[in-house]
Amino acid sequence: MSQNANINPMQLSQSVELRESVTVLNEGQKIFGMLHKPVSQTPFPIVMLLHGLGGHKVGRYRVGVDTSARLAAIGIGTIRFDFRGCGDSEGEYSKMTVESQVSDALAILRYIQEHPEVDQQRIGILGRSLGSALSIMAAAQLGTVKTMCLWAPLFDGEQWLPIYQKHPTVVHDKEKEEELMTLDGQTPGLEFYHQFFRIDLRSSLQKLEHVPMLFIHGCQDKNVFFSHSEKYLHARKNAPAETRLIQLPLSDHHFTPLNERRIAINETVRWFEKTL
Repeated sequence: MSQNANINPMQLSQSVELRESVTVLNEGQKIFGMLHKPVSQTPFPIVMLLHGLGGHKVGRYRVGVDTSARLAAIGIGTIRFDFRGCGDSEGEYSKMTVESQVSDALAILRYIQEHPEVDQQRIGILGRSLGSALSIMAAAQLGTVKTMCLWAPLFDGEQWLPIYQKHPTVVHDKEKEEELMTLDGQTPGLEFYHQFFRIDLRSSLQKLEHVPMLFIHGCQDKNVFFSHSEKYLHARKNAPAETRLIQLPLSDHHFTPLNERRIAINETVRWFEKTL
């Protein structure tokens, strides 16, 4: 185990990484991201970070930044980005769809594949919440992802289906839009929900059966129920690659307790150090 595996991100010096802003064009719109390059080696392995619905590349409690700094300290690069319509990226949140987000993830993966300093045989993904499902779909299409870690992973839309079915399906049903998943004052359009409730990861997971996967989920998560991780485990029960679940007893969707958030980051760093 690297001596840097348990370093507090605040203690990391700038000498372990270089940060570069990244702009990737997808379907005529700019995706903005941040590339963390470890200074210890070239080419370096890399992890792509995918945020959840209504999130951004920094992450609640700056967890995306801290995790990237920790990985850089052990020689692993990261790229974190905002989906179109989120954070700094171009596009409108109301026009975002599941398909557009998968397309964004694939655009970032293509950028990684073309980067001269990246080890193309060592690409990993860290997905959070909805970003976990998007990670699975993108990785299945790419076919070269080596390992994955999923935080509070969403498996399907069943949890929210009763609310969705409560109203008649109307193209511009504002009442339905506002009740479903308004987050921080943002509401996706109905096309997002039409695609969201058709998410089926089973075939994608079969394509990824040889990819090791770590799941980390808070037992007090009211946003994405713990049962989603149990569905992942069931779908992976015959997978030859390692599948591991870490439960955080006191944590909500955002891993709010500091000690358990540190556990999530520590275990994630160890996982990628081991499997990437």
